Amino acid sequence: MSDKKSDLKPWLTQLRDEENPLAAIDDKESLPSDTIGLAFSGGGIRSASFCLGVLQSLAEHGWLPYIDYLSTVSGGGYIGTYLGRFFDQCRAPDGVAGPLPNHAPGAAQRRVASELGDSRSASISWLRHNANYLAPTGFGEAMFNFAAFWRNFLSMHFVLGVFFLGLFGLANALSYCPHFPMIFSFGELCAEGLAPIGRSLLKDNVTLWLALGEVTLWLAVLPLAVAYWLVSQDYHERFVFTAFVAMLVLAVTVTVGLNQPLALFVFAAAISWVIFTWHCIRKTEGHSNPRSQFRLALARNQLTYLQSFWTAVLLCILALGVIDFAGRYLAHTFLFEGGHRVATQLVAIGTSLIALAPMLRGLSMLAAAGNPGSDSWLMTLLKIPYLSTILMLLIGAVLPLTLLSWTSHVSYGLGSSYEAGLGATVVVVLISCLLGSKRLYRSSIARDR
Repeated sequence: MSDKKSDLKPWLTQLRDEENPLAAIDDKESLPSDTIGLAFSGGGIRSASFCLGVLQSLAEHGWLPYIDYLSTVSGGGYIGTYLGRFFDQCRAPDGVAGPLPNHAPGAAQRRVASELGDSRSASISWLRHNANYLAPTGFGEAMFNFAAFWRNFLSMHFVLGVFFLGLFGLANALSYCPHFPMIFSFGELCAEGLAPIGRSLLKDNVTLWLALGEVTLWLAVLPLAVAYWLVSQDYHERFVFTAFVAMLVLAVTVTVGLNQPLALFVFAAAISWVIFTWHCIRKTEGHSNPRSQFRLALARNQLTYLQSFWTAVLLCILALGVIDFAGRYLAHTFLFEGGHRVATQLVAIGTSLIALAPMLRGLSMLAAAGNPGSDSWLMTLLKIPYLSTILMLLIGAVLPLTLLSWTSHVSYGLGSSYEAGLGATVVVVLISCLLGSKRLYRSSIARDR
C-alpha cells in the first residue's frame, strides 16, 4: 500500500500545482501565521451596503490597517473596487480626500481609515452620491420609479381595502340582519354562555367582534393552556391523571358555584384540542417508536404552537373590534347627529395621512443617519423607541381600517338600509375573491418575471 502511495505522490503533486499555483510555494515562502484576509460576498446593493458598514466599523476600531488580503464577488466587489480606488486617490495630488501631507509609510492607510471612520467624510459622501442605483440617469428614472411606487402602493391598498371592506360588511350583515332569528338566538347563546365579560360590561350592546374574541379566548386560547398541563410527558397519548381530575373538579365547582357552564366548555375544549393534536401527530409522524422522547414531546410542542397562533388571532379580533367600534361611532355621528362635515373632514385627513405615510419611513431614516450629538427636536422625537412603528401602524393600518369600517356601517345605514348594504357587501366580496384567486396571482408573477 505504501508503494502505491509513493507512486501516486508525484502525479498528485503535479495536479495540485496545476489547479492551485499557490500550493506550489515552498514552506519557507508561505504566508506568515498572522496573515489576515477579508472576504466580501455578493448580493447586490444590499451586500454593498453591508460591506461598506463592515469597512467603516473596522476603520473606526483600528483594524483596517491589519487586513492583508481582500477577496470580493458581485455586490461586495463594488465596495472592494471602491476601497482599492480610494488608496489610489489618496496617493494622487488631486484625489477626493486631497493630497497626503507626507509620504511616510502607512500614511495612505491612516488616511483611508480616517475617512472611512467618518460617515460625513468627502469620500463617503462621494460614494453615496455616485451610487444611485435606483435612478442613475437622473430625473427621468426618478419619475419612473415614483410612478411605479405609487401605482403599486395604491394597487396593494386597493386589494387589501376591498378584502377588509368585505370582512366588515359580512360582520355587519350578521349584526344588522333582521330576517333570521336563528342568528340572534346564536348571538344570545354566545353572549350568555361564551361572552360573559362583554355581557357584564356592555349589557345588551355586545358587538359581534367582542363576542368572537371571547369565544376565541374560552374555546381556544385558555383550553390550549390547560391542555398543555393535561398531556403526559412520560407516556404516549396519556393524560396526567392528577391534573385531569383536578381540572375536572375545578370546572364542576365553578359551574355549580356561578350557575354558568363556561368552565365545563373550557375543560371540554381542552380535551378536544388534545385529541385533535394526537390525531395530527399520528397522521404526520406515523406509529413508529411511539415511546421515543421525541414523540412524547411532540404533543406539548404542538399545543404551544397552536396557543401562540390563536393568541395572535385573538389580538387581531380585538383590534378589529376596537376599530369597528370607532367606525360605528363615526357612522352614527355622520347619519344621525349632523356630522356630514366632520365625516368629510375625517375622510380628507385620513386620505392625506395615508398618502404621506411613506414619508414617515424617510423621517425615520433621517433620524437614524443624523448626527448623534444633534439636539433637534425632530431627531429626539423620532428616536423614541418604537415611536416610528406605532406611528406607521396608526397611519398605515388603524386609520384606513377605521374609514373602511365607517364606510361599511354607512352603507348599511346602521341597519336602516340593510338591503343596500348587503348588496354592496356581496359585490365587494365577489371582487375580493376574484382579486385573490390563484390564477390572477400566478399571472401577476409571470408578468413580473
